[in-house]
Amino acid sequence: MNSTRIPPITRQSRRGVYAPVVAVVLLIVMAGLALILDRVWLETAQLELEIAAESAALAAAGQLADDQTLLEHPDWEEILARARNAASVAASENLAAGQPVSLATEPGEDIRFGRLATNSETGRTQFLEVTQAPTSVLVLAERLRSRGNPVALFLRTSSGLDAADVVARAEASILGPVVGVRPLPQAPAPGLPLAIQWTDPSGRSRETWQAAIELRQGPDRFGYDPVAREVVESPDGLPELTLRFSSGQDSGENAPNAQIIDLSGEWSDESLMRQWERGWTANDLQDFGGELRLGSPAKETSSSLIVEATSKLTGSDFSALESLVGSRRLALIFDNVQPRSRGRSRLSIRGLVAIRVLAVNERRDGNHEVIVQPTVLATRAALTEERGSDSSPGQPANPYLRRLVLSQ
Repeated sequence: MNSTRIPPITRQSRRGVYAPVVAVVLLIVMAGLALILDRVWLETAQLELEIAAESAALAAAGQLADDQTLLEHPDWEEILARARNAASVAASENLAAGQPVSLATEPGEDIRFGRLATNSETGRTQFLEVTQAPTSVLVLAERLRSRGNPVALFLRTSSGLDAADVVARAEASILGPVVGVRPLPQAPAPGLPLAIQWTDPSGRSRETWQAAIELRQGPDRFGYDPVAREVVESPDGLPELTLRFSSGQDSGENAPNAQIIDLSGEWSDESLMRQWERGWTANDLQDFGGELRLGSPAKETSSSLIVEATSKLTGSDFSALESLVGSRRLALIFDNVQPRSRGRSRLSIRGLVAIRVLAVNERRDGNHEVIVQPTVLATRAALTEERGSDSSPGQPANPYLRRLVLSQ
């Protein structure tokens, strides 16, 4: 009887059997890894676009707090053009999927301006597009196939696509009315150790905030070029106020209308220099609960903030002010002055304003003077009244200060 001999399975033949299986397994593993990588890649691109959109929205919203809004007839077309450019520049400084983020800057495209309004029926806050006096910005950061800039994938999808669309949006607003400031943990409130006289009780001097700025009786000799970022000797429609400090022989027109204050209470060169350079920290405002609630100087407050002050400007103070020419910062407004010993006085503080330092001079008589003009400052350290929107038209109660926020 013949028997069939089965050849033994050799190592070489086993390799021949396993090779296709291994290849299939590798393909599956690689496809799985590609899917995971694509998902992580798209999630990362989404996060990067969101960061770029938020940066652009904050930059544009900050531009809405423009000095022109203090004029009787602001040029909103110019303001919005600067805001679009600021958003575009801020976005381009961020990468998404390895490429700089680009925004379409034509009106009505990726950068839109409006106001936040609450729907009376649903209670939800809505973004309403406007071109006059907007207080909010909506930014769309898009990587789309229709634009020719989708996010490339590692693995072609079942639909045959090798790229995907990714879209992010962000809203930022400048809100009011502002009732005070609260320094953030890593960002001091941009205040100066400086207080400006509100009014002259005798009514003779125009060198007060109320007369020169509120009533627009101050001169207009200087302006600020936002493109060149420098002070220019050219009128810009905003009145100016000359701040004077003590020289030891002060009377009449030479009487000081500005005071140096130290809200921290330390009265050290180090403390004052820190405030000139950086602003008010939470520690500086520790005696006031870590914040200042003052509101607009034009509005009478039920309770005044009493602080110690001096009208003498030191060499360090003078140098610090020189370095601030062109800068926008917050200052306090005072009215009642009660002289005390050692060259100090007590001030009654009635509000907050924002100023731009235009020039710092030392006169022949030894007196120091600082020329300032009103400005609009948007900061995340500002405190607003508790309310859901900023939909009311016109200027806020304090036109110089707005709160800069990212909408949730």
